[in-house]
Formats: sequence, structure tokens, C-alpha cells
Amino acid sequence: MYRRILVPLDGSDFAERALPHAEALARRFSSEILLLRVEEPIPGVGEARYPEEVREAAHRYLSRLVEPLRLRSFRVRELVEYGEPAETILRVMEEAGADLVVMATHARAGLPRLFTGSVAERVLRSSRKPVLLVPPNA
Repeated sequence: MYRRILVPLDGSDFAERALPHAEALARRFSSEILLLRVEEPIPGVGEARYPEEVREAAHRYLSRLVEPLRLRSFRVRELVEYGEPAETILRVMEEAGADLVVMATHARAGLPRLFTGSVAERVLRSSRKPVLLVPPNA
């Protein structure tokens, strides 16, 4: 049912709470897991001039997660992209042919959500594919 599962990660332990859920689905459906780290734009710095150390840190972070998954026989790829997180997640989902997005949500409400927006909510509202949101207490 799900050939590719996209898991956006922001580098936090919180975001990694989505991984066990993605693993369970990937095991059930023999899916490939795509781990995505989106590097947000730095004001005044274009993608071509984006600091190489930031890209390298993102790859190191994902590699730390990829290896244990491979040792447990999962097919997994790491992707590092540059851009606004929600837009980039949606673009990568289409380009990579992901059938499902599994991501953590901060479950914010009220003014913090109004002012900061919610990447998870924007992905959920705009995605043409299923999105599994993992709440903070899952």
C-alpha cells in the first residue's frame, strides 16, 4: 500500500518521535523510508552560497539515524533540501513519489500557533497524499 514513506525531521528529539511509527508502517508494507532534513533559508544567503558546514551537519544528523535503520533491514534514504519547510516537504513528497508522510506535530494552540504557523498543519492541508501526524505524547 505504501511504497515510500517520507519522514521530515528538524534535528530535534521531538521530531524523531515519528520514526517508530514510520518503521512500523514500513515493516508492514515493505516500504522504503525517506528521511528528510530541510534547511531553512538564511536571510540574504542564496542556496548556492549556503554554508557547506550546515549541509554537512544535516547529512551527519541523518546518517546517525539511517545506519540503525539499515541494520534492522529497512530500505532507507536520506535527503537534505533547502527551502521553506512545508513547501519543501510537499515538493519532495511529489518528486520522490512518497505515498505517505509521517511527521511529529507540536500540537500548539492559540497565539503561538497563530504567530508561528504550523508546518505540520500546512503539509496536512496541502498534501494530495495521506499524512500521519504523531502528537507529542505518542
